[in-house]
Order: sequence, then structure tokens, then C-alpha cells
Amino acid sequence: NKHEGGEGLLGEDDDDEALSGIKLYKGETLLELTERWRLLHTKLYDEDIDEFDLSRVPDVHDNVRFDMLHNPHIGLTSTLRKLYTLAKVMADCVVPQEYGTAIDEKRSIGNKMCHALLDKIKYDLIIARTDNQVDMRYMINLDYSADLPINTMGR
Repeated sequence: NKHEGGEGLLGEDDDDEALSGIKLYKGETLLELTERWRLLHTKLYDEDIDEFDLSRVPDVHDNVRFDMLHNPHIGLTSTLRKLYTLAKVMADCVVPQEYGTAIDEKRSIGNKMCHALLDKIKYDLIIARTDNQVDMRYMINLDYSADLPINTMGR
């Protein structure tokens, strides 16, 4: 089938996308959406050895939720709802073990994951206290700032 794996989403001319009138969340194209799902399928299921990678179940769950919330107008609501139900059941089993199975493992992994965030918070507090110039590494991309729940005098 020409449409499997994302092929066939281009129109007659290579730069003319079919169904280009459909608007997806944050400017994602139909080709990008298809490629996102194709890549996830490839990582989830290895056809050569006929085996699933269960560590990808949370990714399926997240992608289904994303498209249900942000792209309901593409006509896949019924299919996504069924997939979400299955993915949630599986994710409920897999996710609690994603960061280790023993308490010590969970603490160690959590510590490593939070270290960079805590360093950034510490840095921000130092900047706020000393009123130094802002470090450009932590500037907010203003294109997406409207999505942030921040209320300031200027907004």
C-alpha cells in the first residue's frame, strides 16, 4: 500500500503535500505525524526477531494522549480511543518499573534525573537574589510562552 509508513502523503509535485489544509498542533505536518508514528512502531516492534520492546509502551501511551488532546480533528478519535485504552493498561504495568524495581534503584535514578533541574533552580535563585544579568542558557522561547501559566504585568 502506497500510504503505509508515510509514503504517498505528497501530492503530484514533490513539494505539494496532499491534505495540506489540515492544521495540526504547533505546526506539525501530516508527514511529520506519520513519521512520528512510523518511528515509534519501528522501535516498539522488531519484525526481524518478532519481538516487542516493552520499554516503548509509555511512548505509545504518550503519543496517543498527545494526538487525542491536540489533533482530534484528523478523524482518528475512535481508533485512538481504543489504542489509548490498551496502551494505558500496559503502561500502568510498565511505567512504575521504568525507573527501577527496588527502592534504592528508584532513588538513585531519581537523584540523577533531578540533579540538573535542581542546579538550574539554585542558579535562578542566585540570579534573583543578586540581581545579576540573566544567563541566556535559560531564556524562555517566547513563541511558546503563551502556553505557560505565567501572569505578569505586561501580559
